[in-house]
Amino acid sequence: MERNGSAFLGITGLTSVQRVFKLATAAEVQRFEEEKQVLSGLDEKDGFVHLSDASAARMVAERFFPGQDLTVLELDLEKLPQPIRWIQGTMTDPEPERSLRQQASSVVHYLKPDGCVHVYGTVSMEMVVQSAAVCCQDGKHSFPAWM
Repeated sequence: MERNGSAFLGITGLTSVQRVFKLATAAEVQRFEEEKQVLSGLDEKDGFVHLSDASAARMVAERFFPGQDLTVLELDLEKLPQPIRWIQGTMTDPEPERSLRQQASSVVHYLKPDGCVHVYGTVSMEMVVQSAAVCCQDGKHSFPAWM
């Protein structure tokens, strides 16, 4: 069974993942706002936008942004350019083949159980439904209650 809706191509088991999160520094958020696109330097280098589901955001903050104050952006994947191809995998999987990535405007590679979400395609700031500060004190990040 495919994800519901004619805009979706691909796999099963992803219907609970609609909202994803991007952690970013203040400078990155400013760049996103100026360019109206969520795309960090690492995203540009890797060729996809690094996001996470709610289960992975804290680990991402601790591992990749130790001691840094951040902003968390909550994004609605339903607002990606259509159609969307969903591919489920694990962290050890290679990136989706180019031929698969060319079959849809957006490709979401959801890496379970780690909670990493890699989006191949444009992630616009219009997809942001809310944002909040993630302050770091004594090496511990404080996330908003809605996460």
